[in-house]
Amino acid sequence: MNTAIRHTDAEIVICIDADTQIRPDAVRHMVKHFSNARVGAVAGKVVVGNRINLVTRLQALEYAISQNFERRAYDKINGMLVVPGAIGAWRTEALKDAGLYSHDTLTEDADVTISVNRAGYRVSYEDKAVAYTEAPESVRMLMRQRLRWSLGMLQNAWKHKGAIREGRVIGLVSIPDLFIFGNLLALLAPIADLFLLSLITTYFTGQWAGEFGAMATSALGTMLFAYLALPVLELVFAAYALSRDRDEKLWLLLLFPFQRFFYRQILYVSTIRALIRATTGGFASWGKHRRKRHDMLQLQKAA
Repeated sequence: MNTAIRHTDAEIVICIDADTQIRPDAVRHMVKHFSNARVGAVAGKVVVGNRINLVTRLQALEYAISQNFERRAYDKINGMLVVPGAIGAWRTEALKDAGLYSHDTLTEDADVTISVNRAGYRVSYEDKAVAYTEAPESVRMLMRQRLRWSLGMLQNAWKHKGAIREGRVIGLVSIPDLFIFGNLLALLAPIADLFLLSLITTYFTGQWAGEFGAMATSALGTMLFAYLALPVLELVFAAYALSRDRDEKLWLLLLFPFQRFFYRQILYVSTIRALIRATTGGFASWGKHRRKRHDMLQLQKAA
């Protein structure tokens, strides 16, 4: 891609992944943003095309929620962390000012996005520019992908820590948000799960008695309320996100219990593995990802 960018005389370039198919009008919707000379890049909307099992459908739900909240919010404050490799439009001059794609991290699309932002450009989001991507179809493939993503984003946070000193939104808001909710929460959430499970087990096995038992029973009720309040709030947010998404249907909400009590734990494990590798120096690699060569546009029409 760097070779192509160096040799093109085009003002705008579109970069997509090899496992991605885009809608015919996607380029038109992205290009219109460049009428603003401050815009250096535009992130398109990524939709899971190969919804053939529970794992891929859970990813579809995750993508819909994150793009209808995170990307819209980052677009408002110019704090976009990544223009996805699946679909992105770039001002060629902005890419050159940012130093083009780099080998410094495992998530080069995020690296160049932050670099373009730090070069003084705005990074926008266009939800009408839709790309259908081929998502991992097994838990093993998903965990391998998310290990690389998590580790790559940690590398980017460290590489671009200077954005904090520069007072940029991407440094003051986006990178701390990534660390707190993307990494710290992954460490604390399993502890909360285990603590609640321990309380419930102890309660039903009758190991509490006397005054301590009464206090523990009260604590269990408070813990259950606090534990269940967050998923209920997340369900409300998910419903709102899907209602705003013209490409998704509300029936995806039926998968929410699986996302909250199965899929989320897979992501936590991947994030914890990334933190361990980051601290020990055991980095990940791209690895092999066997593609099925689905016609994802046809799959979407069938859905």
